[in-house]
This record gives sequence, C-alpha cells and structure tokens, in this order.
Amino acid sequence: MKGGGRTVMKIKQGLSQEQSLKLHMSQELKQALALLQYNSMELERYIQELALDNPLIEIKEQSGLNVFYHRKISKRKSGDFSIMETASAAPYSLSDHLQEQLRLTGTNGSIAKGTRLLIDMLDENGYLDGDAENALCSTGLTAEEANRCIDVLQSLDPAGIGARSLQECLLLQMQRMTEKPKVAEAVIRDHFKLFAERSWKLLKKISGFSMEDIQDVFDFTLRLQPKPGSAFAGGQASYIIPDLIVERRETGIAAACNDEAVPQIRISRKYESLKNQHGQTELKKYLSAKEQQGTWLLKTMDHRKQTMVQIMKQIVAFQEAFFLSGKREMLKPLTLNDLAEASGFHESTVSRAIKGKYVQTPYGTLEMKSFLVNKIGSLQETEQSAAGAKEMLLRLVESEDKTSPLSDQMIASAMLERHDLKISRRTVAKYRDQLKIPPSSLRRRYTEAGND
Repeated sequence: MKGGGRTVMKIKQGLSQEQSLKLHMSQELKQALALLQYNSMELERYIQELALDNPLIEIKEQSGLNVFYHRKISKRKSGDFSIMETASAAPYSLSDHLQEQLRLTGTNGSIAKGTRLLIDMLDENGYLDGDAENALCSTGLTAEEANRCIDVLQSLDPAGIGARSLQECLLLQMQRMTEKPKVAEAVIRDHFKLFAERSWKLLKKISGFSMEDIQDVFDFTLRLQPKPGSAFAGGQASYIIPDLIVERRETGIAAACNDEAVPQIRISRKYESLKNQHGQTELKKYLSAKEQQGTWLLKTMDHRKQTMVQIMKQIVAFQEAFFLSGKREMLKPLTLNDLAEASGFHESTVSRAIKGKYVQTPYGTLEMKSFLVNKIGSLQETEQSAAGAKEMLLRLVESEDKTSPLSDQMIASAMLERHDLKISRRTVAKYRDQLKIPPSSLRRRYTEAGND
C-alpha cells in the first residue's frame, strides 16, 4: 500500500513441507558391504583385528580340534622375530638369490667384490649392460679380473644370467645342457642373425646344415628362457584360498562355501556374570556393545556366506555344460546383469560378492569372474562366448598344416564356415595374442623341399 509517497511491503511468514528421499547408509550396512567384498584371507584378517578389540569374540582354532580362543596382542619385543615369519615376509629377489650363491662358491677378495657389483648392475631380465667390463675396470680391476667376475656371475643360476645379449644368453643355457641338437651351438654362435631373421634357406646354403637340423634348433630354442631373471620380477609369492567349492555328486553339481577358509567364531559367556552386578553401569554398557558387535559379526558372516553360495549356484546353473565337461568352449555368455537377475540381488551386490573370490572345481581353482564371459556375434540364434571362440581358434591352429599355417584372415573365414561364427581378423589376432599363439610366419615349419 502507498502512503505519504512511500511504499509499504507486507511480509508474511508461513510453514511449508517438502519431501525428499535420501539414502542413509548406517555404519553396520557399510561394514556388511565391506565383509561381502572381502575374500577369505581379507575376512580372516578383519576378524582377527576385531577380536583384538573385543574380548567377547572367540575364534576357533583351525586345527580340527573344537577349541576356541580369544586373540590377544603378542607381548614379544619388536626385535624378537620368528625365523619363519621373517623368511615368509620378505620377498626373495634375483639379487638375494645370486648373492647367496656367490657366498657358497667361496669366491673372495676383488673377484667377489666385482661380482657383487655386477649383480647390482643386472636389469630385471637378468642381463648386463654391454659396457659392464669397462665399468669394473673403472673401479681398479684389470681386464682379466673383470672377465673373471663376469665368468663367476654367468656360472650362477638361473642359466643365462649375466648375458650381454640374447645370443649370449641362449649359448650360456645351451652349454649347460647335455641333451640338445648337435648343431645348436654352431647355429646360434655363428649364424644367429640369419637364424633370428628366419632366413633359413640362406642359412642352409652358407652353413651346410639341413633344413631339418635348423628346424630342430628352432624347436629347441623355444624351450630356453630368453629372460632368465624374469622369474624373480614378481617379488613375493601370492597364495589363493578358495572361498567356494563346486563338486560333482551323484545328485548333480553342488556348490558350497569353503568353511575351512574362514575362522569360526562365537560369543564368549565368561563375562555374563559381570553384566548382572550392581553399580557397574559403564561395564554393562561396554559388554553390551561388544556383545552386539559380535552378534552382528556372526549375522553378517552368515549373510555373506548365503549370498555367495546363492550366486555360485546360479553360475553353476548357467555354466552346467562346463562343470560337466571341464571344457572352456562350453562356457555360455553370462553378464553381471544376467547373474543379478537370476540370483535376485542387485548388480552391485553381485559385483562385490564375486570380486577377488576363487572357487575350487574338479578342473582346478578358478576365479569367480572367469565364469562371466562376453558375447560375440553368431549367425545362429545361440550366442557364442569369447572363451568358446578361443577354444575353436586353438583347435584350428593345432590341426593346421604346419608347412602352410593359417593366417588370421584364414582363421576368421574357417570359423565362419565351420562354426557359423563371425569375427573379424583383428579379433582373431587379439585372441591369438591372449592365447600366446605366434603369428603364422612364426608357426611355419620348413622341409628340405619346402617353400621359403
């Protein structure tokens, strides 16, 4: 309203309601999801840590005896280590392996010192730089002493260690072997470039060796290790404990949880009398909270078990043909969404349940996610899996004429003609690489009258 040239505004106050939906995730739910994602080894560590803080959680000894204990913090001093713990905790490197052997040879003085320097100069594949001799000479060693150091290093295991080239690496391994083609060392020592380039007809002409001899040398070199230090590149060994077990029984294929992989726990009743004492309010609250935590842990572990078993049963139902035969090509296309719909769980729940989990089968211990296979195109209504296509590719290569091996395009055409499976040449090359099958040029076998 207006008055005296001024405008007066009226402000009214009122209440209004607005609805909104927000997902509130409790601490218990977060922990339940974490437990589902843990594999058996991670779950065991979690339970052990929880038991350290909760006197009511008792863990059953994994020894066949029905004995429970409460885990307590060890009182030993930080420097008081078990030799087994120390040995298993530290990775055993290539350097460790070689240094230990060097000590056992009894080599000492400047030669031992120079050899230790060479060990430190090795790359991850076990090779020395071509200038290693000069590097040793720069430390005050003579050329003769430097060569002696190299000889000592190259005498250690694995064979081929300390080589300065692939040619030398192969020769070092051959020199230790009694069973080898009679012309193997001569071919690698005197004609390595022609041999590596597969100029075998020229090699035959220059050396006088038969094509069969050269082919035998090629087959023999495939058994040698071109990277002798690579076996130590992975560091500490890893161990797998299967979370689930699938067995063939008279009644069919059964899936169950591997109960031995996870600690069994129970709630201790030894503190029950303390809860009934008068004037112990704080103690009662503490014990009640710990009992609630232990009860929740039991419930959540059981839920984890039931969820994993239910999902594994669905995998068995989908992939029954594989579990009956053990053949990878019998795996059917199966996606995470398919598995979620069949098991009745959310896709994220299924993802957590199978992540990092392994299952023991009659055909070995396999990762759960390996049963999820991609779909590829097919001219027929039944879709094929990538695993099945790889198995078909492998069989084609195994049965091919080795003097005229199939190219990637020829494999693609054969799969279309024989199996109604349409895949591109590029996909064939990708699958071949994954199967570690060399290209046709390297699979080719030569005969005396064969082509070049």
